[in-house]
Amino acid sequence: MELLENKGIANMRHVFDRLHSKPRGRGSGPQGDPVMARPNSTPAGGADTVITIVPGGPGTGTTVSDGGGRKMTSAKLYVIFWGDGWKSVPAGSPSIDDVLNDIASIVASPYLDGLREYTPFTGATLEAAYFVDGYNPPGSFTSADTDYVAWYMMAYGPIPEELDTIVCVMMPPGITNSLNGEHSYSIVPNLTTVPVFWVRYRSRAGISCAFSHELVETITDPDGSGIQVDPRGIIDWNEIGDACNNVCQSINGVSVQAYWSARSLACIIPVYVPVVARQITCIRKHEHADANHPIRWVGGIDIPSGQSFQMTQTECIAAIDRGESFIVQGADGRTAAVRVLVHFPPWGPQGIRYIATVSDKSKADNLLSLPDCPRGPLDHLFPYG
Repeated sequence: MELLENKGIANMRHVFDRLHSKPRGRGSGPQGDPVMARPNSTPAGGADTVITIVPGGPGTGTTVSDGGGRKMTSAKLYVIFWGDGWKSVPAGSPSIDDVLNDIASIVASPYLDGLREYTPFTGATLEAAYFVDGYNPPGSFTSADTDYVAWYMMAYGPIPEELDTIVCVMMPPGITNSLNGEHSYSIVPNLTTVPVFWVRYRSRAGISCAFSHELVETITDPDGSGIQVDPRGIIDWNEIGDACNNVCQSINGVSVQAYWSARSLACIIPVYVPVVARQITCIRKHEHADANHPIRWVGGIDIPSGQSFQMTQTECIAAIDRGESFIVQGADGRTAAVRVLVHFPPWGPQGIRYIATVSDKSKADNLLSLPDCPRGPLDHLFPYG
């Protein structure tokens, strides 16, 4: 993007290499394809969150140790889609929208709640997504290449260098590595270390499984001195995701990998059981017919109770990320599901997420085909227009 080209991302690698001249450890991710496992127990109806025990893993004799080093208590996630290959994803293959929505769903779900047995973790947020083009990864890359892009985006770009920052670099189609993901860290100009991990492009389930694997390990062992499965590794870290490599489940339509629980002596996946479906019946915008102005808030009814609701677009996106479903029913009787998309505007590299209906043969079930909502309590959040 223009921001990166003006700063000269291709010309600063020597500065990064000087800061990273000493060997660093790493947490290598899984190889091969995910194996979709069935839970040993099915979540009971009506429960909001349950811990599912997933078959697989190393056995009950497995032990975990704490090296006394850093463990993250919160996480602000910044995602970089690196390379021109993201502009020409083959039809039917995972797009930026698909990958980012899966990431948002994982972060918004209780998937990370099980990490509280290792660290007083308060939660993660998806802060922003960026698209880096004009500077492409080599065909066969290493973690040093992805660490550099993350470092540059912190040193000269928009990503803040904070204690709870995590940078994820999503690799484009056509780029190879024997691993599906790996995590390490970058030493930023103020000499603090910021966790960085990358995920290789492949099937949608494979991408989200590898992402979840690297995320739990980055939180519990960001520098190689935190939580590891015994025997510990100094250079090649042996971590709680490695113990359950490629043991994945589809949760609310998103594939995630199990991770080792020392408390349960098993591979686990905490899950949220959504019980809410909603029909959007009206929208509120500054200019209803202008597609360039975002939807401010929506209204409708819960299904099947018929209770009315109002929520901002941001709240609607968060609900979809948690696994809740929204639909629009047109005047012609057709029904379309509401999903979240991402738009990268021409003036900068940061993506903007928004809601839209899944494309079908009808225009009557589009969000913009719905009437204006009557003025309501949420209007005070948007005082202009």
